[in-house]
Amino acid sequence: VYCATWNKDEPTETNWYSNANGTSFSGPAVAGGAALMQQYYKQLNNNYMLSSTLRGLICHTATDLTMWGAKKVTGPDPKTGYGLMNIEAAIELINENKTDSEKITERALTNNEVFNLSYTTSTESSDKKLIVTLAWNDPFKPELLTDGDLVNDLDVRVYNDDGIFYPWKLDTADITAPALKGDNLVDNLEKIEIDAPNGNYVIEVSHKGILEEDQVFSLIVSGNGE
Repeated sequence: VYCATWNKDEPTETNWYSNANGTSFSGPAVAGGAALMQQYYKQLNNNYMLSSTLRGLICHTATDLTMWGAKKVTGPDPKTGYGLMNIEAAIELINENKTDSEKITERALTNNEVFNLSYTTSTESSDKKLIVTLAWNDPFKPELLTDGDLVNDLDVRVYNDDGIFYPWKLDTADITAPALKGDNLVDNLEKIEIDAPNGNYVIEVSHKGILEEDQVFSLIVSGNGE
């Protein structure tokens, strides 16, 4: 961010500017963008989206930053997260949800319940990814038994005739390595990306263990299909 600054060598001058970066700059930008998303969502739907939906939407539509120094890293990573917030893409998806209400789903999962959603690509094959993001606000837990210990471990999977598609997860053996795909045990946000989707799919939300109370979740789906 190009911003006003102070030059210690010329302390009386008032026209110094420089480039700066960090959470002091990204935090207000993301917060402002998130507020605009909520404002637009309310204009269309007369209510605000859940905080889990907002968080999921930001990560779902983010532009992946693949360069980590000299290394190319596809998918989420500890340095850039899910990427650069793309407000335009998020607003477009909110708009699409007005005519296809299952683009953004907010509901509660009961104990032992499995929630399914059918998805069909609009053409035989598509160069537009099928992206599915599950997000939920995990209940407070006074003590963590292990690192990343979840109270309610929800799971999202996508199935078709060729097999199972899993969400991203970091490589705990080397966090600077490219992200893997598999059973994510530590995050309360899971994102699946399928390149060149073709045909019919089933999106499934389930859970491990026992849910002592219903768990509200947000499911976001985008791609060239219905």
